[in-house]
Amino acid sequence: MPNYNQLPGTLDLALVAGDEFTFTATFDQNLTGHTLTASVFNAADDSVLATPTLTSVNGASSTVTMTLTEVQTTAIYDGSSPVQGTPTARVRWFLRWSSPSGYTRTVLSGLARVARP
Repeated sequence: MPNYNQLPGTLDLALVAGDEFTFTATFDQNLTGHTLTASVFNAADDSVLATPTLTSVNGASSTVTMTLTEVQTTAIYDGSSPVQGTPTARVRWFLRWSSPSGYTRTVLSGLARVARP
């Protein structure tokens, strides 16, 4: 029997506390009129650790650039956490869009591993 899954793509991020972090994703969809949101959060209590800046260029294929500042990457890093920077880290992130008609979809998510400099 076939299965249907509508899960976000998994993309784990590895970054250094105190460094600016930027990546660009390209989607085979025109995102004109879509609202984009992203967050880096503590999975244990869902507290938001940082809200990245999102920039999009729309067309037949649309690109989305996500940026975290030096201050944000420093704030995400928790030096007292023994799991920080490891695959078992509890810091996660997501990228979500909402269409002009109100349809919301989380398109990317994963771990955010932050190392100290």
